[in-house]
Amino acid sequence: MGVRPLPRQAAGVSEDAAPRRVLASAFALGMAPARCRLVVEPVDAGDVPVDAEPAVGHASTAEVYSALLGRAVACDRRALSLVAGDEVYVGALVALDGRPWRPPEGTVLDAAALAAVRVEWRRVAVLPPVCGQCGDVECAVSRLGYAPGRCDDGRPSRGPSP
Repeated sequence: MGVRPLPRQAAGVSEDAAPRRVLASAFALGMAPARCRLVVEPVDAGDVPVDAEPAVGHASTAEVYSALLGRAVACDRRALSLVAGDEVYVGALVALDGRPWRPPEGTVLDAAALAAVRVEWRRVAVLPPVCGQCGDVECAVSRLGYAPGRCDDGRPSRGPSP
């Protein structure tokens, strides 16, 4: 069997293509590949890239993001399909007392209602999987059928991934 393309190529993305940076109002596991690692970390509003493509589902949220980020953020309600290397910057709604907050089902908040909650920014990085035995990224990719394996090269097993 020949070598299959790496995950970005398998998703129709050239290995030379720059990773996508997306500004979104939510993140769901269905946006990421089934086999990947996700790293979530807090960031400041100033860390949200100016060139991040918008995927904000409601005009009122885009309006609040525009005010918070000091630049125009377009409303663009669409499904995202991410690949390894992509990053999503998400504005997470937090109650004024610091607890996670979610509006009642079916509610679309206007800008005034959104101003009554805080927005905390998170960066979600989509990374390639690693092998549970040797910890090697390329070995994990080989286990998915993308490249020749390395785990049988005599390296000691580290056991399953945590």
